[in-house]
Amino acid sequence: MSDPRTEPLPPAADPWEGRASVPSGAGMPPTGVMPQVIFVEVARKRRWPWVLGIFGLLSLICCGLCAFATIPVWEQYPSKISPMPQDVAGLQRDKNGAVRLIALAAADRIRLEWNIDDAFADNFVDPKSAQRNIITFGATLLVWNPGGDLDNAIKGQGKSLTNVTPFPAGRMGGYLKCANGQDDKGVPIVICAWIDHGSMGMSLCYGQRPMPECAAFLRTLREAIIVRP
Repeated sequence: MSDPRTEPLPPAADPWEGRASVPSGAGMPPTGVMPQVIFVEVARKRRWPWVLGIFGLLSLICCGLCAFATIPVWEQYPSKISPMPQDVAGLQRDKNGAVRLIALAAADRIRLEWNIDDAFADNFVDPKSAQRNIITFGATLLVWNPGGDLDNAIKGQGKSLTNVTPFPAGRMGGYLKCANGQDDKGVPIVICAWIDHGSMGMSLCYGQRPMPECAAFLRTLREAIIVRP
């Protein structure tokens, strides 16, 4: 029996023999051609249309609310001042020439010192008593905050004011208030003032007139001289 360690080895064999040949350079791009990357865009959800729609709706709502809120303003502004009547609530316009000149000068001063459209100033006397006169003045202008401006106007007449009382403003709307006070000489007076979005006026009532009477005078005067748009 021969020794297997001394037997010759079988001839070498190609393991790929009989299989399909693999071409040289398989899987590689041709010479001079670089590989290209193709991006496939995924369709995105469009959000802008509904976002713009919401902004448009909000804009319409805001514009509508602003228009609604400013209706009272444009109903009362711009207002005009008609010629002063000769009689108001039983009182007569002062015919004294000096008083008329003073009133005109006061109206001109109001026009110059304040950003207003027009102004008036006058004095009305009681035929039965010259001591029970009413000095009145006012202007037409644009007022955004009538309630707050009226309080400031009344407070501006001095620290001696007492018993500030609201009264009906009448058919023209707005605000009307009166208070007890003193003039620059310490004489007791009743101060009444009205204000709306297009005009304001004030009366200084002498002769210890009651507040309701002074308020009625100012309300009547206002309806006689203020002309709405």
